[in-house]
Amino acid sequence: MKKKIAALLLAAILFAFAGCSSSDQSETPPELLEPVNATRSSYIVKVMDIYNFRQYEGVVVPELTEIETQFDGTALETCVQIGDTVTEGDVLFRYDTSNTQERMDSIQSEINYLNTDGYYANSVVESSVKIAKKELEKLKAAENPSAVDVLRKEQEIESLNLQLRQQKESQYLNVSYLQQQYDDLKETVENDTITAPVSGRIVYARSYILGDRVPRGTVSFLIADDTKLKIRGPYIQNSYIRYVVKMEAYSNSRIYPLRIEEVTSEQMTAKAISGETVYSYFLTDDSSTLNAGDYAKILLYTQGTDNCVAVPINSLFRDSKGQFVYLLDDENNMTRRDVQTGRSTDLYMEIKEGLEGGERIYVKD
Repeated sequence: MKKKIAALLLAAILFAFAGCSSSDQSETPPELLEPVNATRSSYIVKVMDIYNFRQYEGVVVPELTEIETQFDGTALETCVQIGDTVTEGDVLFRYDTSNTQERMDSIQSEINYLNTDGYYANSVVESSVKIAKKELEKLKAAENPSAVDVLRKEQEIESLNLQLRQQKESQYLNVSYLQQQYDDLKETVENDTITAPVSGRIVYARSYILGDRVPRGTVSFLIADDTKLKIRGPYIQNSYIRYVVKMEAYSNSRIYPLRIEEVTSEQMTAKAISGETVYSYFLTDDSSTLNAGDYAKILLYTQGTDNCVAVPINSLFRDSKGQFVYLLDDENNMTRRDVQTGRSTDLYMEIKEGLEGGERIYVKD
């Protein structure tokens, strides 16, 4: 009989627990895995700005100025080497112009000859045209002009005019070709040095020796201006940048507001075709505490909400009633608090109703 009474009491107790569970559909508060005040298991609710973001590795680099050769020439000497500090206007390179003036004189003589010879040749043909025209007038003025003779003379005049036009065109082309050579040599004589367009540090200097040919458009020097720093990161497509609402960099334990350096698609395509590594560059107005070579973490923010109550994503729970969090008191006792949520990011959820800044909540590991 005692065994039956014990069994009935156990059944009643189990039924009572089952009834309590069915009347409250919320989750059973999870057991805290951390001791009191453990930061991993609790979070102080804050009013903050929340954003989705991407992060990239970056490095602080100086602004670089490329110096290209502006015309074909022959090298005399390179006046600087990597590591040198230069001031705007300093000579970086000298062209060898020792034989240039002699070549210019020779070309000028040839141009003068072509002009003189051409003038004489043209005069001869022009005189022949005049004579042929007078002969044509006489043929037409005769009492019984021969149609065949008139036609032949007209064809002769047309042929002489064609010859004259061809001579003048050939003369023009020949003189223009020589004049271009003369002008190129004159440019070399007048600009026999390459000077630094800015002040800075030489980080690249093409090595030329006496007599080397120097083609037009060759990048021969790079000058780094350490007073103008920017942050270099991987190339980021414009299709993503247009959705970015805020850019920052974290370096030397400081946050630096950023803006991206604008580069046209044509410039990017040209770099890619030439085999040059393509980067994105970011500028900041607060670069006084940066140094070339510093590491930087680039942060690009999108889809944000400013000045909102926000909690970590892993502090939220959901059941049939909706979303809720667990409030923690000083002894880590938990109380359910229903909340209304708004926009979410990768890390945080906006809380529109149900929480205030300063309250402490449970955070799942």
